[in-house]
Amino acid sequence: MSSSSPPPAEQDAKVARLQQTIGLVLSDGNDSRLKGLLAFGSFFLLVDQSGVVGCLVEFLEIDDSPNLQFAAVCVISTIASSENTLAMVKHGAVPNLLKLLCSTFDSIREKAVEALGEIAHGDSPDCREILLSSGAFEAFFPHLSEDAGSSMVKLAIRALSKFWIAKPTPSLYQQGNIERVINMSICPRLVQLLGHPNLNVLYPVLHAVNMMSYGDEFHIQCMINDNVLPRLVNLLTNDHVMRIKDSRVIWHLTFRSKMLKEAVVASGAISALINLLQNPEFDTKKKAAWAIRNVTYEASKDQIKYLVDEGCVRTLCNLLDSRDQETLKVCLQGLESILKAGEYEKNLESSGDDNVYAHKFKEAEGVRMKRKLLNDDGPGCKNS
Repeated sequence: MSSSSPPPAEQDAKVARLQQTIGLVLSDGNDSRLKGLLAFGSFFLLVDQSGVVGCLVEFLEIDDSPNLQFAAVCVISTIASSENTLAMVKHGAVPNLLKLLCSTFDSIREKAVEALGEIAHGDSPDCREILLSSGAFEAFFPHLSEDAGSSMVKLAIRALSKFWIAKPTPSLYQQGNIERVINMSICPRLVQLLGHPNLNVLYPVLHAVNMMSYGDEFHIQCMINDNVLPRLVNLLTNDHVMRIKDSRVIWHLTFRSKMLKEAVVASGAISALINLLQNPEFDTKKKAAWAIRNVTYEASKDQIKYLVDEGCVRTLCNLLDSRDQETLKVCLQGLESILKAGEYEKNLESSGDDNVYAHKFKEAEGVRMKRKLLNDDGPGCKNS
């Protein structure tokens, strides 16, 4: 016997307690059932073998015993966060949990949302697809309204976010599912929640907005029409823990069409991103550099001039001493786009003047830094 194993007497007592608890849960009286559920505790991991799962799901339908319903939802939520998630789903937990979203009791509705979120967050993609096909995703939307209360809004947005942060990624990222979000007119509320003071709400909302940025140009334009960019810029310009995720969304938008780049530039995001290039947190600088690089690619004459006037050249040059190969490559690509635009303008005007952006590059120690990188065989330098 392993030294870590409990004595036989203790094991026998635990088995006896488990059998007694299961007996109470499987009994006919609601009071006894409730007593059994409250005593379940650490036994929940054994429910799939005990035959209790089916009873738990049935208890969700007993509307005349809200205490029993609530206790059942609590146990189901705990089970859903374990390796027994699929067992709960196979026994029909999802439809009954969805019905409880209309319960007259706040505590039951909130716990049902939490349980559905745990199912979405589990390791089984099959469970998430069952949730999506059952309409669980859309069922959360009414609980994001201003009338829902702050506690429910926090739980609902966290549950929603678990659909798209779970691995492997569900079909939610497919264009059709993003369009469902657009058609349900939930975007204005998501944008509004970007101004929420509670970080537990803000973080999953940014996940939601990031998911929406995977859509096509029409979907993203809908977000822009709902004024998502001013909200994102506001987060960027504040010393906020959200800025890394926020920068990622901006980066996503600048990766798209010229029209979307123009919207990003017009929003004032560029100044905020350039400021973030000087942020002490490397991940923040990295995301901002990606976004700036994306804007420089195939940018218009006026957009390049705006970037340069905002100090983009110097801030990108300051990152040329980075040890991160990816960041170095991104900065060099952005600077190359700016220098090419300057050369094009010089040749177009046929004035014989020098490339004004090349002067900015030299003043920012860019020539020296690039020469040093070439001598050190720096990443991406020979191709830039």
